Amino acid sequence: AKNHLVSLLNHLINPEVLMSDSIRSQSLALITGASTGIGATYADRLAKRGYDLILVARDAQRLNALAEKLQQDTGVKVTVLP
Repeated sequence: AKNHLVSLLNHLINPEVLMSDSIRSQSLALITGASTGIGATYADRLAKRGYDLILVARDAQRLNALAEKLQQDTGVKVTVLP
């Protein structure tokens, strides 16, 4: 998961990606501890505001369930990094 996160972050900070119209028109939030509590609440609220999400937590089963629910309820893109 660490290598996947590093690769994703490198992609996101690439100047060509940052300057593209598609990236500038989207909002993205990285939420750690997203499977329960405050992290899950932030994920829910940001998804409802239209943010695409990168969710990170140790409980992969709970994290995947939350990601699926948020995608169905809000239509945002959710990337899971257990």
